[in-house]
Amino acid sequence: MDPHRAGGSWLRPRSAPPLVWPSPRAAVVSSEGREAQRYFTMSLTKPMMRGLLAKRLRFHLPIAFVLAFSAAAAFKFAVTEPRKQAYAEFYKNYDSTKEFNAMREAGVFESCGRVVPSWSIYLESEPVTSLHPSGL
Repeated sequence: MDPHRAGGSWLRPRSAPPLVWPSPRAAVVSSEGREAQRYFTMSLTKPMMRGLLAKRLRFHLPIAFVLAFSAAAAFKFAVTEPRKQAYAEFYKNYDSTKEFNAMREAGVFESCGRVVPSWSIYLESEPVTSLHPSGL
């Protein structure tokens, strides 16, 4: 027999004992001249033990989706769209051959020989024997 369904007294939650607080006007003088105190009782509400996660998810899940989609849209329009435009503008007038030749003349590439301009022979005291930047 399932003890949870049996309704045993040891399984029933006990209600919280009432809190006893003196009222703000606690001192009341009775007709006999002595002080009598009034008390009021207050009971705590029982905590929700079942369905708490489902209740909180029903509240927080739509908020999370709205915040996530708004963050994604803000990132798309604030970051990625301007970046795409900048790339398109850059590659509109980009000449890769011209860029390659400029890097080759600067000596960036080691596998292809450095192209020495014809007028540089007059600036150097000795002729160029090696095209490798290290002089090998």
